[in-house]
Amino acid sequence: MKKIGQYILIAIALTFIIWGLVPGKAVQPVEAQVAEGEEFPILSVKGTGVVSAEPDSARVVFSVVTQAKTAKEAQQENSKIMTMVMDSLKENGISEENISTKNFKLYPEYDYFYDEKERQKERKLKGYQVSHELLVEMNEISKVGSIIDICIAAGVNRVNYVDFYLENDKNLRQEALRKAVTEAREKAQVMAEALDKTIAGIVSVREGGVSYPGPVRRYYDYEAKAEVAGGPLVETSISPGEIKILADVQIDFKLNQ
Repeated sequence: MKKIGQYILIAIALTFIIWGLVPGKAVQPVEAQVAEGEEFPILSVKGTGVVSAEPDSARVVFSVVTQAKTAKEAQQENSKIMTMVMDSLKENGISEENISTKNFKLYPEYDYFYDEKERQKERKLKGYQVSHELLVEMNEISKVGSIIDICIAAGVNRVNYVDFYLENDKNLRQEALRKAVTEAREKAQVMAEALDKTIAGIVSVREGGVSYPGPVRRYYDYEAKAEVAGGPLVETSISPGEIKILADVQIDFKLNQ
């Protein structure tokens, strides 16, 4: 019995050691075991960087739209015009790999009327429409206006839009990030001085992302082109504008006590 009692006392003692339940001392949470003086105030600052640049490439989206009584006639007419358009593009320096079909549609067209006798709406097939949408890419944006004119002369009857963009924006994205970090640091310095503190270091840096709002898109109405006093068509003038790249960062600065 005496040995059993000793085993019990040893087991209880081990339990106290494992769980830290030493008689006379309260259990301390882990968070409270941080050494005094290691805590410091944090200043969280957001920085934004913006870089502007002129685009160096363009995408032009054209359409050839044809109507006919039958689907076959509409398709054949469309194909004939589109072939002339593509030939004209190649003759003017646009390589075949930079020309692609973006969309192709063939659908019926109806006339709608109200049948008095049947007292209901009716429709009658009047023909078919084919729309062939063509994407043309080029890295000489100064030629965009002339390419539009060439395609219209070849038979294009709809110019949907023009996208201006940057072929390679890696360096500009990095520049925007640098500007964002610089702005965050400058803001932190001003705020720290206003708080009678000094910056002791950086705790963390988080990139909010680099956004490229997308290509500068210009819409164009081909019907606006007109004969001037019986002379040649007015040349299309296109203005690419500028592209902006934005970067955001969030930096946590450690302040001296």
